Amino acid sequence: MSNEAVKDSVALWQALAGARAEMAPIPKRGVNPRFGSRYALLDDIIAGAVPALLRHGLVLVQPVVVDGATCTVHTDVVSVRDGARERLCSIPLTLAERRDAQAIAALVTYGRRIGLGAGLALALEEDDDANAATPPPAVADRAGAPAPPPVPPEPETVAQTKVLPPALTGDAALAKPTADWMIPAGKGKGRQLMSASSPEHLERFAEWLERRLAAGEGDPRFRDRDRNQAELARQWAKWLRRHPEDRKDTPHATATAMETSSGSEPPLPPEEPPF
Repeated sequence: MSNEAVKDSVALWQALAGARAEMAPIPKRGVNPRFGSRYALLDDIIAGAVPALLRHGLVLVQPVVVDGATCTVHTDVVSVRDGARERLCSIPLTLAERRDAQAIAALVTYGRRIGLGAGLALALEEDDDANAATPPPAVADRAGAPAPPPVPPEPETVAQTKVLPPALTGDAALAKPTADWMIPAGKGKGRQLMSASSPEHLERFAEWLERRLAAGEGDPRFRDRDRNQAELARQWAKWLRRHPEDRKDTPHATATAMETSSGSEPPLPPEEPPF
């Protein structure tokens, strides 16, 4: 490496060190229901890291390479002063059988989140002392034969994660929902209250919103609204399964119900769910 290249590399790492020192802790607003762990959302990581990098003349880029069943997400920083570029991290991920655009986009979002955390040394997950990745030691039975090794937990995937807004976490997630928003009743059927919907319909609606979020679709200004609606729909589905008697009698919302619903109710996405 030439002396000039060494100087450029040193300057880039000095700028990166200055930017890293300015990055505030990233809030962990995401929740994995399988393990109960919390994690930082990609939007929050970008909001916490990119401004500091730009102030020090660094641009963040995350190129993606898809090769057969492998999707690799790289995390690089580039100096705007001299064009020096350093690769901070590479995250190889395996594509499942479903390989449409939505599935790939969800996997890329996951890879970008993990790559940013590893590349910039950010604390994005709860520290469990590696317990989730380390199986407990085998215990010998009374005859002296070792017990069979425990089955390790399934790896976290985007499809297994969902986002709980701060207002709906903790004990509130187990109680009867207090909000009752209007949602599409079905393709071409207008709208109805969540409390008047079947648990299956509510779960399909939540899955549709979560796929939109994972693929980065829709207006970015309404992402928090979509997260709230998806989680509230899942809470109603869970509640109505346990308390079917609480389901409202009217299968579809009437005009009166729509007019008297809460004025703070967020608007629906412009697209109608395909079900």
